[in-house]
Amino acid sequence: GGAKAKVKDVSAAEANAVATTLDPADVAPFIARFKNMCIRKDPRFVRLFALNAAQLASTITAGDDELAYLDAYVAGAVQCCLKPDSDAV
Repeated sequence: GGAKAKVKDVSAAEANAVATTLDPADVAPFIARFKNMCIRKDPRFVRLFALNAAQLASTITAGDDELAYLDAYVAGAVQCCLKPDSDAV
């Protein structure tokens, strides 16, 4: 693919507008489907989703490469969903 135009960073005001207009009722089913899709792809994701943010960070910092990989995979997938210029969209 050719060079893509740089996407403008979202301002704090824009982020707040999205956060306040996003209906949690719409988000929860999406997150549930996303988690189930990941777990079907690789059962090791069960481990990832069982941890809270602090546990995840400390486990990765302790050198858990498998968890670090799974975390990076999820972050990349979510980022693709949020970037309007992504190839994945």
